[in-house]
Amino acid sequence: MNSVHWITPPDGMGENITFLARRAFDVLKGNVAGSRRLRVCADWRYALYVNDEFIGSGPVRGSRRRYFYDEYAVTLREGENFVVVEVHSPGRATFGAVPVIPALWLEIEDLVATDADWQMQIDPSRRREAPLYTPQIGYSECRDLRRELGEWTTVQIVEGVPGGRQLVACDIPPLTHLHHSPQKLISCGSVPASPCDEHDGIRYAEQMQTESHEEKQSAATWVDGELQFTLTATNSAYAILDFEQETYGSVLLDVDAPAGTILDLGYGDALYDGRVKTCSEPYRFADRYILREGRQQIEHRLQDRGFRYLQIVARGFDRAVVLHTIEVEQRAYPLPARATFACDDPFLNRLWAMADRTLALCATDTFVDCPWREQALWLNDMLVVYPFYLAFTGDATLPARCLRLAADGQRANGLIPSVYPSAEVRDSTFPSLSAIYTLMLADYHLYTGDVALVCELLPVMEKALAVYDTWSGPDGLIPDQTGMWNFIEWSSPGSRADLPPGSITTILNVLIAAAYQAAATLHRVTGNSARAAVFQQKQEHLLAAIRNRFWLTDRERLCNGSFQPASFSQHPHAVGLHYQLLDEKQRGPALAALLDPSVAQTDLYFQHFVLSALSSGGRADAALAAIRQLWGPMVESDSPTIWETTRGKDEFNGVGSLCHAFACAPLYFMQTVLLGVRPRQPGFREFSFAPQSIGLTSACGTVPTPHGLLSIEWHCQPDGSLRGVIDIPPSTTAIFPDGSQLSSGSHRFHLPTTP
Repeated sequence: MNSVHWITPPDGMGENITFLARRAFDVLKGNVAGSRRLRVCADWRYALYVNDEFIGSGPVRGSRRRYFYDEYAVTLREGENFVVVEVHSPGRATFGAVPVIPALWLEIEDLVATDADWQMQIDPSRRREAPLYTPQIGYSECRDLRRELGEWTTVQIVEGVPGGRQLVACDIPPLTHLHHSPQKLISCGSVPASPCDEHDGIRYAEQMQTESHEEKQSAATWVDGELQFTLTATNSAYAILDFEQETYGSVLLDVDAPAGTILDLGYGDALYDGRVKTCSEPYRFADRYILREGRQQIEHRLQDRGFRYLQIVARGFDRAVVLHTIEVEQRAYPLPARATFACDDPFLNRLWAMADRTLALCATDTFVDCPWREQALWLNDMLVVYPFYLAFTGDATLPARCLRLAADGQRANGLIPSVYPSAEVRDSTFPSLSAIYTLMLADYHLYTGDVALVCELLPVMEKALAVYDTWSGPDGLIPDQTGMWNFIEWSSPGSRADLPPGSITTILNVLIAAAYQAAATLHRVTGNSARAAVFQQKQEHLLAAIRNRFWLTDRERLCNGSFQPASFSQHPHAVGLHYQLLDEKQRGPALAALLDPSVAQTDLYFQHFVLSALSSGGRADAALAAIRQLWGPMVESDSPTIWETTRGKDEFNGVGSLCHAFACAPLYFMQTVLLGVRPRQPGFREFSFAPQSIGLTSACGTVPTPHGLLSIEWHCQPDGSLRGVIDIPPSTTAIFPDGSQLSSGSHRFHLPTTP
C-alpha cells in the first residue's frame, strides 16, 4: 500500500468539482486467470469503471480522522485494460462529507496504482455554479452532455493522506444494490416554452416549481416502464411518476432525444396540488441535463437522491423523447434477518410494515435521519433509533460504526457533535449529547453483549460526561448553556424558542441522570467498581437536586424548569419512568401526568419514552390508544413510511420528512409489549417474556438475538389468558412474569390473565 499515492488535478481546488481520472495498463498472457483485488477511496465520492463496466461507487462516509477504502474483485482481460474513475468533491462541508481536497487513491494488486502516470481532467459537462440541492446533501447536478472531454493532463501527487487522516478498510459489509422503477404515471401534459437563454440558466428548480401545467394525456405515454414525450405546441412537456415507495440512491436513465433537449428532474416524497414541490428555501430538489443527439445513458452516481415521486420535464425537443429506462439503484446496508410481527389487527400490521420500510431505508453507510431532505447522521436521533434498530435487526456492525464515528468527532473539550461527520456544518452541539452518547453505548451493550467496544469507547464516554462537571451549578443542576441550542425534541421546552439566560431545563437534567446510571452500569460490566460508584453517586445527587427544585408537591409532578410561569410536559415524566429514575412516591403521579390532557405532549420522537412508561406502568392500553391516535393518519394515508412529525409534509414550511426512523416507536412497542420480549441481561442471556393482548386475539413474530431468532406465537383465550409457543435460541433464558424460567428449545406456555 506504500507505493499507492493520492492524486489530484493540478487545477482542482474550489467547490463543486468533478474530475475524471484514467489509466491504461497491460495484462500479460497467462496472467489473467481469476479476479484481482482492487482497492479504492476518494475525497469525496467516486464512481468506478473497469473496461467500460461499472464496478461500484462510494466510499462510505468517513470522519475528520479517517477515510475508508472499498475493495472489489475485478476480472481483467489479456492485453490492454482501462480503469476510469469519476470523483466529485463538494469542496464545502455537507452533512455527509468533510472534504479536504479533490483526490483519488486506487490500486489493483500487482498491476497498477495511482501515481504520476495517471491522467486527469475536470469534467467539462458538469457546471460548478449549480445551486445547492440542499445545504445538508450538497450540490444539484447540472450537466451538459454535449460538452466533449478536453485534453487530459498529468496529475498532482498529494503527499501523505489528505488532512493527515488515516486510510483504513471499510468497516461494514459491502452495500447491496437494489433497483426500483416507477409503478404509475400520475399525470402528464405540456409546460410553457422555455426562455431562449434557459440552456445557460441554473434556476431550474424554481422554474419547475412555478411553471404552469396543462394536463394533456397526448403529451406523454407510459407503457411497460418506457416513457415517451410527444410533440406539443410548446415542444415542452412534463410527466409525474410514482414509485409507490420511498426510494434512495443513484438515478439511472436510458434516454433517446435530439441534441439540446433539456431534461429536468424534480424529486419529492409527496405531491402538492398534484405536483412535486421542487423549491422551498433553502432547498432545490431538482437536477438538470442537457442532452446530446441520440440514445444515451445518464448515471447519477455521485450523489444519492431520495424520493417517491419523480417529476420529469423535457424542453425544446423537435422529435419524440423516449426514456427507455428509469430506475433508482439503491446502495443499501445489507440488513440481516429482520424482526417480524403479525396479528389480527390490520392497522398494526400495516404500521409494522411502514416502520420496517422506514428503518431499512434509513440504514445506509450510517443511520440517516431521512433519505430525502438531509441524509444525515444526527446523533441525538440515535437515542431512540438505537433501541429500535437493535431490536429490529440484532445487527451490531452498523451501530458500532456510528458510535466510532461519533467518537472521531469528539472535541477537545469533550463535547460530542450533534451531526456527524460534518460537525463544522453546524458549529455547535446540543447540551444533551454527552448523555445521549452514553445511553447509546448502554443500549448497544444491552442488546449485543459486546464488552470489547464498551472498553474501547469508555474513555470517550468519560470525557463527554466530564463536561457536565464544568457546567454544574451550586445546587448540582446543569443549566442551559449560553450560545448552545438546548434541543431535546421539537415539542420540548427551549427547542423552538429561546429561554431566559441561565434557565435550567428539567428534561436535560433527567437525561443526564439517566446517563450517570448507564455509565455506572457500563463500568460495572468492565470491572471498574470504583468508577461505577462515582457515577452512582453523581446520579443520586442529581436526582435529589431535580426532586428538590422541580418536583412540585402541590401539583404532584415535575415542572419543565426554572422559568416562569410553571409549565408541564410529558418529557421528564416519560424519561424518568422509562429509565426507572423516579422514586416510589413519584411513579404514580408521573404516570398520571402522562395521561393528563393538560400536560404538553411529546412529538413522535419522544413518544418512545411515553409508550414505554405507560406500558411498564400497567397502562399498555393507553399506549396503544396513543399509537392509534398519533400514527393513525399515516396508516390511513397512502404513505409507505413513517413521518417525521404528526403534521407530515406540512411541517417545517412544507419540507417535513415522510420517512424518519426516529418516529418508529410503534415497532418497538409491538415487539416489547405485544410480543413481550425485552433483554434483561446483555446479549439476551436473559430476556423478560410478558406478552399482553390489549384486545387482540392473536399475535406472532420473531425477535433477533445474538444467538439466533427468537420465535413467539400466542392466542388469547376466552378467560383472557394467553396460550402459545415460544422457540428460544441457545444460550438464552426466558424469564416469565411470575419468575419462572425456560431455557433454549421449543416450549408451549400458558400465561394467566394479567390482574
